Amino acid sequence: MVKFFIGLATVSIGIMALLAIWAMVYASNGLTSPKYQHDADILRLNDLRVMGEIIQEYKEKTGTYPLEGITDLQHFVLIGTGEQIHPDLERPDIEHEETSTEDFERILSEGLGREISLPLDPQLRATMKPNFYIYMIESDRYFLAVHLHESHGIAKEVGRFYYKLEVSNVADPPMYWDFNELMADETYQAEASESLENPDYFEQLPHRQD
Repeated sequence: MVKFFIGLATVSIGIMALLAIWAMVYASNGLTSPKYQHDADILRLNDLRVMGEIIQEYKEKTGTYPLEGITDLQHFVLIGTGEQIHPDLERPDIEHEETSTEDFERILSEGLGREISLPLDPQLRATMKPNFYIYMIESDRYFLAVHLHESHGIAKEVGRFYYKLEVSNVADPPMYWDFNELMADETYQAEASESLENPDYFEQLPHRQD
């Protein structure tokens, strides 16, 4: 019986040690799995390319950027689902306009003459960090941003494990990249072309299925 309790205590200590290691690893990565965020960042980098190409095409086809000329205020689109964009999310203090993801997709579809379904951040639920994409236009200046877990040598730091990679037609790297310059950047190309460690998981997400 004594041996049993000693063995049980040893197992409990072992489990506690494993939990402590897990906590240290996850806390050091913003309470998210490093492997998960490695894959998620690759998808986010490629999503920026997809959305940037849509914006470029829209400009070439219509002569204006999406939502240009609708208002004199800053005009935002938070690209995500209701689960990703928390209802209590703090909005900009200045007066501004917002368009929903669904309405934005409809406007893009009408302008391009085909159905547009925008990619969404692969992290499906709201966390302590933004996990949605942002499109903003003010006058004829547009900004398109994704939020990353790591800087990858190209994104600007906003907080711990929270980096923002943004393209704009008023480029000022590294704050705002010119879209074509970012796509041609060797660091971006290398980071965006890395292989996923768990492709099966991400490919089954609803908004990533064909």
